Amino acid sequence: MMKLIFFSILCLVVNAMVIPLTVSAETLLWKLDFENGFNATGPYGGGTIDVVGGNISDPYNSGYDVHVLYDTSLGSNVLQMGKPTSVNNCRLTYNNMDPNVLGKRGKLTLRFKVDTDYPGYDPENPSTEPAYMFNASSGTGTAAPYWLASKWNSGWIGVESYSFIVLESCYGGQPRYPDRVVYATEPMDPVLEEGWHDYELIWSQTRASVKDTVNPSVFALRELADLRITIDNDPCMTFVFKDALWTPPGNPQFNVGCFTYGNTSGIQRMAGATNTLLDDICVWSYEPISCDDIGTIYLDGDINEDCAVTFKDFSLLGENWVRCNDPNNPVCQ
Repeated sequence: MMKLIFFSILCLVVNAMVIPLTVSAETLLWKLDFENGFNATGPYGGGTIDVVGGNISDPYNSGYDVHVLYDTSLGSNVLQMGKPTSVNNCRLTYNNMDPNVLGKRGKLTLRFKVDTDYPGYDPENPSTEPAYMFNASSGTGTAAPYWLASKWNSGWIGVESYSFIVLESCYGGQPRYPDRVVYATEPMDPVLEEGWHDYELIWSQTRASVKDTVNPSVFALRELADLRITIDNDPCMTFVFKDALWTPPGNPQFNVGCFTYGNTSGIQRMAGATNTLLDDICVWSYEPISCDDIGTIYLDGDINEDCAVTFKDFSLLGENWVRCNDPNNPVCQ
């Protein structure tokens, strides 16, 4: 009798459309285009520059491992992070970043250049050499989660999430990663062609991290987020990862590129060795603008997640309830 009454009520429901989404434009929060040397810009400031292997006052000097050069194919200034012949560690770091730049959800975009004109180039794998592109970390030198965007020697292009890392700089300290996770594209087949390519990463928090009550320096629960990686705005090179291990928002240190001499395995930071150039590195705010976008928040009752509560949702609710046979399942109560 109870189920009969339930379906009678369903038949009286008005098939009304409720749209939960508010379309909001993305806001540029941080930009580094190398048209003004190493200086970055943004509404929260560009950060405090720290360069190893370069000169803040002389960014265009090609005698340094880290320098800005003009790329004729792109028609703009770009970053050289370590030369193919580099024998010294080098990095470009932006400290004291406002925690609002990297929020619970956001978007990173950048351009990277695949090159074939460098010592050690492998013609059998023209674009699969590793490169380090962007890293967000606490910069404290203590155990803290961080993430980085990278191009791997296996042909992957993706993002890596780490926890419990000693990170004094992009290559400093002794890394410890019991739960290092790599979220990456399938190996590019065919591999990416020589030239410039666009990289886009979107993240949206699905669970906040929880610190351990006994040892607050570690996390009892890791941050989770939905991730989407897109290469060259190509639907065939778009990859989504649901509830991926992630890091808390607000990391105040950005590393743009990094070269570690002699490091050819593990965490790859070999942009210099492969002559991978970088440009137009931007962090944006992010809000979903269509129903199937990463980070969409659905209304209670939107069973089929189409961003509207209609009679179809009530019908699905009724069907699910009728099929319930587990008294411990909240859906059945």
